[in-house]
Amino acid sequence: MQNAAYRWMLPQIPTLVFIHIVLFFKQVYKMYKSEAILLIYYSYVKEQYLLVCPPQHVTGASLDYDADKPRPGYRLIGSVHSHADMSAFHSGTDIHDEVNFDGIHLTLGNMTFDGFSLSSEIVMNDHRFKVDPITLVHSLAKIQNNTSEYTLGLLIREDREKRRLEKIREEESANAQIEEINLGETETEKDQFI
Repeated sequence: MQNAAYRWMLPQIPTLVFIHIVLFFKQVYKMYKSEAILLIYYSYVKEQYLLVCPPQHVTGASLDYDADKPRPGYRLIGSVHSHADMSAFHSGTDIHDEVNFDGIHLTLGNMTFDGFSLSSEIVMNDHRFKVDPITLVHSLAKIQNNTSEYTLGLLIREDREKRRLEKIREEESANAQIEEINLGETETEKDQFI
């Protein structure tokens, strides 16, 4: 028998979509201290991903979910679930649940940390392949080499810092304009501009 191989043909999951995934699982952990699952769909026509949270029954370390209804124009291509505060790996239960579910399967863990751990595998025709998550998710970065810990946090902090600096610049610019307008006017006239 030849060694099985795969070739992933879809674009990487966009950064913003993955940020929503991470924030969703962090919020679930914060509120319920449990795992959760999202189903991943892709539209070849629209060239976009769709995430669906199916009805599910969850506990701290397990979950059962109902099959989702078909999504017109989209194809179910995998799943992403969390291991709450445990590290990310594909457990025996995960492997069993995914055996007949061809597609990508991502597991996020360590939802209590700034970063998160991530494990990814592809299942195709009864074969399972470990995949470097960096090949599946845009802008993903390892916190340290030889670990399964990743972050999008640097991007989030960078974006937050950029917005904060823009706001400060806008406020400084507005204040400068007000000062220019108010130069030489009486206190009563100044109060009209403030």
